Amino acid sequence: MRIQVATWRDIDDEAAGGSELHLDRVTAEWARMGHDVSIRSVAVRQTGGDARSEMIRPEVIRPEANLSKAIVPKVSVTESFDDGSVRRVRRGGRFSGVPRTVAAAATRRDGRFDLAVDVWNGVPFLSPLWARRRLVLLHHLHSELWPATFGRVAGSVGKFAERSVFPHLYRRTPIATLS
Repeated sequence: MRIQVATWRDIDDEAAGGSELHLDRVTAEWARMGHDVSIRSVAVRQTGGDARSEMIRPEVIRPEANLSKAIVPKVSVTESFDDGSVRRVRRGGRFSGVPRTVAAAATRRDGRFDLAVDVWNGVPFLSPLWARRRLVLLHHLHSELWPATFGRVAGSVGKFAERSVFPHLYRRTPIATLS
């Protein structure tokens, strides 16, 4: 199965947290199972904000490993999907990343896919508008984080959209709540 993941951040983002760690581990497992997985996210500062694509192959984390010392799995660059790797595409900045991801998905710029995974971490990627088969991964609602992050006016718009507009748009989309 070809799986296209749309997310705000990936594991290499300096602000990555639990959502990104969870996504990194789940997509690595999907790839190990033989699925063709692509993650599209905003370009991160560690890479100089460069728009880039890469193939990564997560190392296997053994159950006996001390995960408190290995919060982020080590990765190595590889060249093909055949060995359980995940393709990562990073484009755009904080405000342009979401529209660029939506445009790329709607025009199939990254190729055709069988399933879209929309990681709703604050701002969703509007997958009901561009994907027939889709799934949302939702860790939590951002409620009071909207005004704290974007100010009172823009934050109120974000909070309203999260509570009123987005639920209506996503009413026919399966949502997995992860926290």
